[in-house]
Amino acid sequence: SGLVRYYKGSARDGAVASRWLNGSVVDFRKYLAAVDEKADMSAAAQAHLYLARALVRLAAVDKANSATLLGRAKDDADQAARLNAYDAEAPTVQAVIAARMNAPAALTQSYLSKAIAAAPLDGTARVNAAVLDSAQGKFPDAEKQLNNAGAMYEINGKAVPASVTQLKAAIAKQR
Repeated sequence: SGLVRYYKGSARDGAVASRWLNGSVVDFRKYLAAVDEKADMSAAAQAHLYLARALVRLAAVDKANSATLLGRAKDDADQAARLNAYDAEAPTVQAVIAARMNAPAALTQSYLSKAIAAAPLDGTARVNAAVLDSAQGKFPDAEKQLNNAGAMYEINGKAVPASVTQLKAAIAKQR
């Protein structure tokens, strides 16, 4: 299935990743061609999201076609957002694509803000926002996002990821 191929491709590099990810793209395109998006908008949105993710991963492997693949990924992520405006994953994927396409940071930030608004108890979007803030030199904002992300993980009974602690330490060195 498209999901299996996506995960196998995501865990590999080079030509092997490309083979699995291309298979995933084909499978998801076949699925989307066979279903009525309006009949099950949530399932169609998820298919578009995984298709977008596969295309983003494929763009990282296939540098020669990266711009085209990212453009296609953007189209699928945008369609997922239209189909399910309440899913925090759609704007998160849109943010990743915008960043990879070197879009203005304000656009990437707006997607991450939508993701946080859609899932305020999810720490992942906050970590992503912190990474963007840090890259822009907005260290106090990044620290605030990381502190909020840590609180969200704790509220949800999860351990704070090491990446949060590492990014906090890196920001502290910048100050």
